[in-house]
Amino acid sequence: MAKLIVGKNGDILSEHAIGKECITIGRRPDNDIVLEHPAVSSHHAQVITLLNDSFVEDLESTNGTFVNGRLVRKHALRDGDTITLGEYCILYRNELAPRSGEEMERTTVLKRPSTPARQSGASPATLRILSGGNTGREVQLTKSVTTLGKPSEAVAAISRKTHGYFIIGVEGAGDPERMSVNGRVLGTQAVPLGDNDIIEIAGVKMQFNLG
Repeated sequence: MAKLIVGKNGDILSEHAIGKECITIGRRPDNDIVLEHPAVSSHHAQVITLLNDSFVEDLESTNGTFVNGRLVRKHALRDGDTITLGEYCILYRNELAPRSGEEMERTTVLKRPSTPARQSGASPATLRILSGGNTGREVQLTKSVTTLGKPSEAVAAISRKTHGYFIIGVEGAGDPERMSVNGRVLGTQAVPLGDNDIIEIAGVKMQFNLG
């Protein structure tokens, strides 16, 4: 299982297994990981995880969130990445994820639910592009996780599980102008996809179809 290892001044303070989709980090006690320091905002950042893929997102903190020394707003984590919040360093460890410095193979996605869609045993589900420069193109959802959208604007992820397909907002979640499913805003909680659902991300409309 992936985990976050919290350190400060070279000492390891705590380890946290990633056992749910969203882990919040900040100074207030209602966070999953509490970092008590004035340089850390009340709700500083969050780590969103879908299957073996994790993303760290800055929650409009005062002093910013850094990954490997670079200021980020949202970042796809790799095994060995170091997240810095104030005086704290948080090491991301996940043996199933690509290591920091390696190329990551990803796609792009978006969604909101209606009727849960069960996988067809033979063929994977597809996304049919309904607007934009790739209108008419079909994308097969063959990977365990497919990501769609525009970095720094709107990114969502679709996961292929044994009991169906699910979508979650990664970047721009909660904004109806950035991502929606069947006209309803997509947030940071995974929702099941139904046959013929209409997904819209960063102004591009797609139709989800079972195989």
